[in-house]
Amino acid sequence: MTPPTEPVPPVRLQAAWWCECVVRTDMAPDGVTRVRGERADTSRDALRWMRIAVRTLLPGFDPVDRDRAFQWLVHGQWEAAVRLGAGERYAFTARSGATVIEWSARGVLCVPRLDGGSPCAARPVTART
Repeated sequence: MTPPTEPVPPVRLQAAWWCECVVRTDMAPDGVTRVRGERADTSRDALRWMRIAVRTLLPGFDPVDRDRAFQWLVHGQWEAAVRLGAGERYAFTARSGATVIEWSARGVLCVPRLDGGSPCAARPVTART
C-alpha cells in the first residue's frame, strides 16, 4: 500500500451531548431492552430533551415516581443543569409497573462522518438483550 500523496487534514472533534433513553422490562419473555439515542448541541438542549420526554410519559409513572418527576420538572432541574453544564453525566429514572425508564445525557466528542452527515447523528431504536 502506498502512502497518500496529499496531506490529510486534521480531524476536528465537535463537543456535544449524547442523550439516551433506556427502557427495561421483565414483562418481556426475552428481557428486551429498548434504547433511543439522540445528539444535543448544548447542555440546555440535552436538558430540554430530557424534560420533554419525562413530561410526555409522566401520567403513566407509578404514583411515587409521578410525584418525584413532577417535583423534578418544577423545582429539581438545577442539579441537572449544573452537572450537564460541567460536562458530567446526568440521569433521571422512573418506573411504570415492571418497566424502568432511564433518561440520561452526557458530554461527548463527535468525530465528523465520512459521508458528510451530522456528527453523532441520532441512531434508530434498537433492541438489546
